[in-house]
Amino acid sequence: MTVYNECVSQREQSKTNSRLRDWTLKTDSEIAIGGKHRIRFGTVCSIKYYAPEMSYIGSVNLNENVRDTTTGNVYSLEIYLEDHWQLNDHWSVDAGVRFSLLAVPHARYYSLQPRLSISYRIGESVLFKTSWARMQQSQHLLTSNSMGMNTDLWVPVTQRVAPASSDLFSIGCFYASANTWNFSIEGYFHRMDHVVRYKDGILFLKTKDRSWQDYVDMGKGRAYGVEVMAKKTTGALTGWVSYSWSKSERRFDHVNNGEWFPFEYDRRHKLNVTTNYTLPIKEKCKFNKSFSINFTLATGNYISIGKQFYHAAPMPESFQTDADNTQYREYIERPNNFRMPAYHHLDISYALDNRKGKGSSWVFGIYNLYARKNPSIIYHKQTREGVTTRSWSLLPFVPSVTWSYHF
Repeated sequence: MTVYNECVSQREQSKTNSRLRDWTLKTDSEIAIGGKHRIRFGTVCSIKYYAPEMSYIGSVNLNENVRDTTTGNVYSLEIYLEDHWQLNDHWSVDAGVRFSLLAVPHARYYSLQPRLSISYRIGESVLFKTSWARMQQSQHLLTSNSMGMNTDLWVPVTQRVAPASSDLFSIGCFYASANTWNFSIEGYFHRMDHVVRYKDGILFLKTKDRSWQDYVDMGKGRAYGVEVMAKKTTGALTGWVSYSWSKSERRFDHVNNGEWFPFEYDRRHKLNVTTNYTLPIKEKCKFNKSFSINFTLATGNYISIGKQFYHAAPMPESFQTDADNTQYREYIERPNNFRMPAYHHLDISYALDNRKGKGSSWVFGIYNLYARKNPSIIYHKQTREGVTTRSWSLLPFVPSVTWSYHF
């Protein structure tokens, strides 16, 4: 990111990057006991190395590297055991437990994560299912929406920041019609503990040689919604249509006066339509030909952006030399106070798949066919006439060609 300061004609640059390396060893086994039990068990061992934020800040008067002090490895060991129990032609139960050990410098975290799923089948077409699962993860998603753009940063569990845990409840009904159409409706409720967020007023670039832990609060989260899907699986024309209604919120003691507020990725509505048409096969043709259309429509994300402005003295990091030169500041009444415009795009592709299984295959595609300018960034710009609101879009129209060769 490069920022040009018109007032003093100096160029200021800031660059930020992060690193995450993951080494994982996993084993899975399955044993069938009689005709009613199918037992699965295994282990997962992993080592993750984190370097969350390494920044460079430069200008005429400054040349400095800023490195987050929370770098190092997180070691994890997981052991799981699950049993699928087919009671009879109608009822089945999936029950299991997962033991987890997380080792970080100066701390150890142990947890048991049970899970239970109960299914009831009516004939060959209708299935009712309800489930509950408790989960824990060794990393946190830390989101900053500076400049009106959500920026994700994966940070590790530490001695000061405990693992995030959650309980997921779901209930659904699934219907299959003559192996051609599948229909489903499913509702869920997700409760989360120990989620993290930047404190109010924290800038994306922090003080030198400080840890991200110094700038975050820990709180709770909740999400709930309903998902509906219709899917066609056979014939020349296949595809699916899905719609979801959902709501996701967060609450922190020291953010927004301890009240619930929308999560950055809270999308109230989302619609997906995918179709694929397979053209009739000619005997002498070496390719299977198909044409696909994908359409996505979703409510925009939330961002934090000022709706009111006031005059104030220049910030120290702006390198202003004129003390009388005031700046506009944004007043943000609460986190995530503005929803981005609706997000939608149409994609098409034409595929040539080699019928012999060996040789070349091709896919020709266009992403965002009608060049919808979905805003990626919304920001305010200070000019001599005042403050204006602007937006910036990425990938308005992207053609692509993919070639693959199978041996």
